[in-house]
Amino acid sequence: MSRAATELAALAEGTVGEVRLGAFISAAASIVPPALARLRASCPGVHIALRELEQRETHALLFRGEIDLAITFDYEHAPVPVPAGLRQAHLMDDPIMVVLPVGHPLAGADSVTPTDLPSDAWINTPVDVRDLAAAPVIGDRGSGQRLDFDGIDFRTALNLVAAGLGVALLPRLLLLDAPTSVVALLMQRPTLARRLYTCRLDTKGVTAPIRRLEAYLREVATEL
Repeated sequence: MSRAATELAALAEGTVGEVRLGAFISAAASIVPPALARLRASCPGVHIALRELEQRETHALLFRGEIDLAITFDYEHAPVPVPAGLRQAHLMDDPIMVVLPVGHPLAGADSVTPTDLPSDAWINTPVDVRDLAAAPVIGDRGSGQRLDFDGIDFRTALNLVAAGLGVALLPRLLLLDAPTSVVALLMQRPTLARRLYTCRLDTKGVTAPIRRLEAYLREVATEL
């Protein structure tokens, strides 16, 4: 009984235990590493597991207990309701940028609008522009020199832009270490932004390491 009490106290204090974090790729590559480093420094005895996820998997994994905490997102123009039983907290807003090759005629502009670029210039990306007025118009398949990209990894689209094959809508988080061969501009009329959140089960039984990781993620998001 004494040993069990000691182990439970250690779990509550965050000196032992496990934290399993799920995050989509651009968050896992930017916000997560410095936050996990701070957790490791403050809780050296805690095992840390990071799992890169597609957005659609996240809620189910939280409910099944396969991860303890997740970073999720929706779009400012298309909010997604949080399922009952989950607690979601705003982390940061991540503007969507228009990314062009550095030699593009508009590369020196302060911002661009969708009509500034022809429809066959756009490389389609997973950015959600549905139901958004004045969203960029992607050209017809097979039109002119348009590159038709079918994929979900923003990094591939970024490298296509860097190679001079078109322009694309990409989140700013992805561009923290962008190659010098691209330029990122704010899009005007409309503006676009992803909203990032931390998400976990809505329960009082949250261990100290999970609460600390939530705090560290907020710190890093503020710094970024």
